[in-house]
Amino acid sequence: IGDVGEAKTVYRNYVGKHEGVTSSEKQKMTRRDKIGESAFSRYVLEVAWLYVKLGQTDMAQEYLDEVKAPLDHQSVPPSRLYSVYYRVSMELFRTMNDVDRIYSASIKWLAYTPLASMTVEEKKIIVRDMLKCALLSQEVYSFGEILTPEIREVAAMGGYTWLYSLLMIVNKGEVAKWNEAKELYRSLMQEDESFQGKMDVVNEKVALLALLELVFHRPTTERVLSFTEIANCCQI
Repeated sequence: IGDVGEAKTVYRNYVGKHEGVTSSEKQKMTRRDKIGESAFSRYVLEVAWLYVKLGQTDMAQEYLDEVKAPLDHQSVPPSRLYSVYYRVSMELFRTMNDVDRIYSASIKWLAYTPLASMTVEEKKIIVRDMLKCALLSQEVYSFGEILTPEIREVAAMGGYTWLYSLLMIVNKGEVAKWNEAKELYRSLMQEDESFQGKMDVVNEKVALLALLELVFHRPTTERVLSFTEIANCCQI
């Protein structure tokens, strides 16, 4: 997630501004006061990252929670710290295979870390995870943020065009095409444990979006649907 030296630099800069503080005053200061808010937050994030790598998810979450409130309450929080915070969060949720929170953390990470600033491999991984998690999430029904030419290009580079195609189908609520695509990409989905137990969620999502498409394409005075129309639309 970065070099610990970055935090040390912040620390040295902070100390340089407080050379007039007496030793007795320093003893009364908390660690956060001694090294400064930014450096303290950076160290906490490094510890959280370490716990993620050790597989100690509870401890990692505890340290992330500790640093989030101070970040949110800074008048002008450093974008670099937010970038690191969401990167660590994303990695934590990956270890938990929590598609809802992986997607949320990924989108927020991108807000502070543009794709253009990443390596090719980083781009491939983040795009793969965003497409997959948007597809499988029970909470995400709007895909405008990721169905973009830039995301499509990276997906093609990483061999994940099929995920982009699936999400395009879901976004349009095309039930028939979704049923065909499930068969076409069945082997790829079976190779990924993230899809296990999630297909009913996607089936329901496609049906709901199909229903919304049907409603929105009708005149405002003709939006009362019969059960037959709903069943035909959702193919149930």
